[in-house]
Amino acid sequence: MNGHTWDTKVYKFDRKAHPKGPKILTAKTVMARNPGMIINLAVRRMLPRNKLRPLWYRRLFVYGGAIHPHWQIPQVVVPIENHNVVASDQNASQMLPLTANANRNTCYTIYPAS
Repeated sequence: MNGHTWDTKVYKFDRKAHPKGPKILTAKTVMARNPGMIINLAVRRMLPRNKLRPLWYRRLFVYGGAIHPHWQIPQVVVPIENHNVVASDQNASQMLPLTANANRNTCYTIYPAS
């Protein structure tokens, strides 16, 4: 968000049984209380309203700040052999990236080290 949007953007939280009505907070207030909540609300509202929405939303992890709980887990690159890459024509097969240690039939997957 930019400019005066922090003061004008309003988040409305319905409280059905509350006599004062809905709770209305500005983006600046929400950011001060919980920085990840703005991203969570934005992503949740973007997801389609169907059976898979709760599953997809459960897989979202947002951490406020630069360091998150998984930052010290080392990443391991494991090559997967016999991964057939099929090109529709000769030009597509020439565009595949090649390195000195890889060939066209190797696919790499990144897993956390255990």
